[in-house]
Formats: sequence, structure tokens, C-alpha cells
Amino acid sequence: MAIAVDLTRHLSESHAGSGRDGAGREPATRDLAGLALSLLDIRAAHEANLRSLTAITRMLESVRGGTPTSGVADLLLGEMGRHLDDLAARADALGAALTAVRDHLTILRPGSAAPSA
Repeated sequence: MAIAVDLTRHLSESHAGSGRDGAGREPATRDLAGLALSLLDIRAAHEANLRSLTAITRMLESVRGGTPTSGVADLLLGEMGRHLDDLAARADALGAALTAVRDHLTILRPGSAAPSA
């Protein structure tokens, strides 16, 4: 996921203000490519979040079905906490990808305001 975000940033920064990018594409084509990469980043983040939430739900069902004093329950609860930490860590990357999508859409829409900084 981070690779696509970095590539999007690279395309935006390295060719800002030029007519064509290094591959000879017009700015609109470059922004469409950046939009596609950013949307792929968002999809990947949501898929990772869904996998984490599915794992948490399965662990919760295992804890609920076991005995409360089981050492396994403590391990599962700890693993659930780790998954929640992963979800929180991915939130920033998801926010950056959403901002990139908004910026690309703003550039591509005629008569729209300048993208956010």
C-alpha cells in the first residue's frame, strides 16, 4: 500500500507545473493514473481492515466459547488487541490515500478549486 502512495506523491511532486511527465503523458493522464493508484491503496487498506476485523470476530467467538479462566483466552484477547493496534496504525495511511483521491479528483474536474495542501 505504501508503495503506491509514494509513487503517487512522486508523480505529483516531480512533474508539478510541467506539460508532460517523464513517460510523455499529459497532466490529465498522470492524474488519472494517480487516482487509480490512490483508489487501489484505499481498497487494499479496507481489505486489510476487513481481514483484521474477521480475525478479531473469530477470536472473540473462541473466547466466548471457552472457559473464562483459560490461558488461551488471555492469549486471544492479547492478539485481538494487536489487531486493533494494526487497524489504528493503518488509519493514517488510509487518510492519506483518501486525501490523494480528493486531490486528483479536484485537479481532474474542470473549474474545481486547487487541491488541499
